[in-house]
Amino acid sequence: MSTIKLDHVPLLESAQNFPEWKRFITQVLQAEGHWSHIEGTDGQFDIFPKSIEPAKCTAASKDDEKAKFKEWWQDDMKARAILLRRISPVTHSHLDTSVEKTARSLWEALHVLYARTDILAQFDLRDRLSNAKLRDYHDVGRYLGEFKDARLRFLAMNVAYSEFEMVHHIIRGIPDSGAWGHFRQLMTQTMQDHVERENRLAPDNKSDPDTLLDQITSRLTIECQRLEFENSFRPRPRQGLGSEYSNFSPDNNAIRKHAHNPNGVQCTNCGQRSHDRDHCYRDGGGMAGQGPRAKAAAAKKGASGKSTSSKTDVAALADAESFLNALGDDGELSCASITDDTPEELADLVVNIWSTLLDSGATSHLIKRRDLFWTYNEGAARNVKTANLGVLQTRASGTCIVVFTYNGVSTKVTLRDCLHAPHAFVNLLSVGRFVAADVSCLFEKGQVVLLKAGKSFGNGPMINKLFLLEVEFLMPPITGVTVQVGPSLAVELPSRSDLAFFAKVPETLDLWHYRMGHPGEPATLALLKSTTGASFVPGKPLTKCEPCIFGKQARLPAPTSQTPRTTNLLELIHLDICGPFPVATPHGKAYFVLFLDDASSVVNLQNLMLRSEVRDAWRILKAKWELKTGKKVKRVRFDGAGELGGCIEFLEELALGGIEVEVVAAYEHWKNGRIERYMRTIQGKIHAMLVTAQLPMTYWGEAVLTAAYLQNLTSTSTLPNGVTPFEVFYGRKPDVSHLRVWGTRCFAMVPQE
Repeated sequence: MSTIKLDHVPLLESAQNFPEWKRFITQVLQAEGHWSHIEGTDGQFDIFPKSIEPAKCTAASKDDEKAKFKEWWQDDMKARAILLRRISPVTHSHLDTSVEKTARSLWEALHVLYARTDILAQFDLRDRLSNAKLRDYHDVGRYLGEFKDARLRFLAMNVAYSEFEMVHHIIRGIPDSGAWGHFRQLMTQTMQDHVERENRLAPDNKSDPDTLLDQITSRLTIECQRLEFENSFRPRPRQGLGSEYSNFSPDNNAIRKHAHNPNGVQCTNCGQRSHDRDHCYRDGGGMAGQGPRAKAAAAKKGASGKSTSSKTDVAALADAESFLNALGDDGELSCASITDDTPEELADLVVNIWSTLLDSGATSHLIKRRDLFWTYNEGAARNVKTANLGVLQTRASGTCIVVFTYNGVSTKVTLRDCLHAPHAFVNLLSVGRFVAADVSCLFEKGQVVLLKAGKSFGNGPMINKLFLLEVEFLMPPITGVTVQVGPSLAVELPSRSDLAFFAKVPETLDLWHYRMGHPGEPATLALLKSTTGASFVPGKPLTKCEPCIFGKQARLPAPTSQTPRTTNLLELIHLDICGPFPVATPHGKAYFVLFLDDASSVVNLQNLMLRSEVRDAWRILKAKWELKTGKKVKRVRFDGAGELGGCIEFLEELALGGIEVEVVAAYEHWKNGRIERYMRTIQGKIHAMLVTAQLPMTYWGEAVLTAAYLQNLTSTSTLPNGVTPFEVFYGRKPDVSHLRVWGTRCFAMVPQE
């Protein structure tokens, strides 16, 4: 028992850290197989069935009864030892730890002491949440987990803990130094916008519960991932004690507080760190036009009337001043001129209704089409003055949503306060608006690139000395529309948000090749015989698949193994681990383990964070397959390359279970050919599916789980013709009518109730 490491389990000292201690100690007890002595479940065939204390032995008891009695108490003492190792001396003094006390009775006594639901426990919990702090971007998992645990505790106490209260505590714990201050302001504004939007909606159209909470937690997680990604490419400076708050990029250094920046935040108007928005001298700031340069320029203009300038210069200055003064504080400006003729070199832009120009002389986004606006406020319309002193009339102001695509990655951007200008030549997006939103515009030779926080998300070419943007405007949902379908019949269609239109795609051999995760041509042709639900015209060959060419390139095969195949299920299980992958999944997985039944060719794949988790994966797989087949695993085979050499507990569990272990020579993969061929097949499918879906490598975890699932539904050369591993293992043909191409865009309708 002393060999079990419990350093990661916090020391139980009070009710404040009891939930965290309980979570960690539960994991240890389950991993050691002693959970049945603590709680367990009532099901006889569950993973941890409740272990009942046996009756005391007497002189008339049989030898096997005495042995069971002794074995049960030995296991219970091990569970007791785990419970008592990580509790403080004060807590230990409150417990009755006599020998006759079982582990379950100690567990119940700890719940009586610390799992309190009285008013004092509620106050302690709220105080802890109010004082919770996010230390750095590495701490986001613990930080959000603390609030999730607290919410469950409030639920157990039957105490209301609203979504807005939880969001307020989460935002309050975000650091207010460095770039975090700006991010904290954005989160506060997001919360305020959500509250105002909910107040305007009817009771039947309110958002789903936890909508705001999910939005805040997801944006916080993404921000922490971004900081971690940026810092991974910078050398870490030497840091001393208590430096966990300074593990940021150089841009995250603390901002000095002074009279022009009392809160120590970054200016949201110009992006500078020497002042905040209220003390910003630039246009849009709280002190616009009051800076030393602006005052000096105004004084120079006032004195220019007494100078000896020519009459032409004075007239030009007067025209410019009158033009700028006519704008006023809220005036709109566009340097585009209103002319009667259209340049011939721009005629191609008129034809394309999606054409959008990036304009450094426009103070607002000008959108040509009315149906591109998600919000439309006619009262906020204002005229736009042009460079030739003309006027471009607008009809309303509102919000548009566009999608930028850069290197295959799409980014959705919301453009607020856009002006509807139906007489505009093309759509004009304002450079000044982008800069005010901390978006950089990098003008290079022949193109412009848009960047946010150093990351590129959009671009466009330069044509005839004009910079175009490659954007897609998203159409807003429409309200109910009445359509006349006959002389006396009109039908009201539901809103666009409640409809999903799909074109009927003919089912061909190529389509099913994509749906099944890019199997070989013989396996695809065998779908009509080996499955139900597949439909295509046989006889046509499979066209050349470029994703398969990219994803399945391999060297020549090794010599064929002469080892005979097994015939009984679970007689031999092949095992192999792949990883670590260069990019972790959104869930933090870096490895996957593959189990293969030699007789049926059925595979089971599980994603792992660490190699040491292979034992937990094995327990799940073994319990599932043995319960399904009613048979026991006899042999396990894996290579000796050291992948499982560090998993001593896993190897000991195999030995204690009477399972024979077969280890092949290290790095001689062809000697463990079956699992290696399956591993190559799975990896090839991953690359082909990601290429087809045009998704980044971070989605390899979802792709590999789907590939393993589809592999069980695909016939193989190791089985009789037309027979799938699924049919051998489960005794029936698989139904594949539910399959679609992995990565296909789909729509889910959520009913109003």
